[in-house]
Amino acid sequence: MVSLATIKKILKRLRIQRFAHWLVRVYATLRPHQICKRDGIWYQLDLSELIDYSIFIGGWEKTTIDFLSRTVTSGNCVLEIGANIGAHTLQIAQLVGPTGCIYAFEPTDFAANKLAANIKLNPELAPRIRVRRELVTNSERETPSTTIRSSWKRSESNQQRPPESIQPKAISIDELVEVEGIAKVDLIKIDVDGYDFKVLQGAVNTIKSMNPVIFIELCEYCLNAQGNSIRDIFELLFSAGYEAQLEDGSNITDAQQVLKLVGSDSSVNGIFLKRNPL
Repeated sequence: MVSLATIKKILKRLRIQRFAHWLVRVYATLRPHQICKRDGIWYQLDLSELIDYSIFIGGWEKTTIDFLSRTVTSGNCVLEIGANIGAHTLQIAQLVGPTGCIYAFEPTDFAANKLAANIKLNPELAPRIRVRRELVTNSERETPSTTIRSSWKRSESNQQRPPESIQPKAISIDELVEVEGIAKVDLIKIDVDGYDFKVLQGAVNTIKSMNPVIFIELCEYCLNAQGNSIRDIFELLFSAGYEAQLEDGSNITDAQQVLKLVGSDSSVNGIFLKRNPL
């Protein structure tokens, strides 16, 4: 049984933490524009932005950071589809080392400009990063929607930046691999708000020949908006000999398990690994 003294200590610590979070939020409001170093990486941040603020206080999507830290190794080639401002791009570049590389795709002007600024702050990592402005899709280059959001403010207000309407060049991963002469792909990281299945459709040859680890957002309502489903992702990857798990390492047996988990208003990240032969 937990003692009363222990409970009091926990409550006291929680009150301190709440005060600390409040203090940081006040500071972020008063001084939103920051250049700071986190885990050896420099960032130019606007603390009114959700992703920037998360980087400032310790990292954007920490479970994803943990996955990258245990998965990406020196010399790897990583394709990041949906790089945004580089919250994970620069960490991947750090992990792949001087002999590795990352292709970072970001089609929106807002995020791509911020990504470029963050890369410029880290000249030792810059040679490992190849920024691409194309919208990654399937081999038919389907782009049913080119209105893309790349900014989320911390507070719900009238100051939310509207989605961008863009007319980018479209490309598939298979086309990229052929044009660039990429010999291996170790990880494909996909987070593109509904285009995720179309990205996979355009990477079938790469998946079959190179067996990369695939990290992908599973969001049913976003996929539905593009005419697809989580079921499509599972069907494609399971037929290619992959198995699935969540970021916490728990196994996923089928798409229905994920659909029950995310419902109609949330998402999870799925990790797909080539199934070991029996």
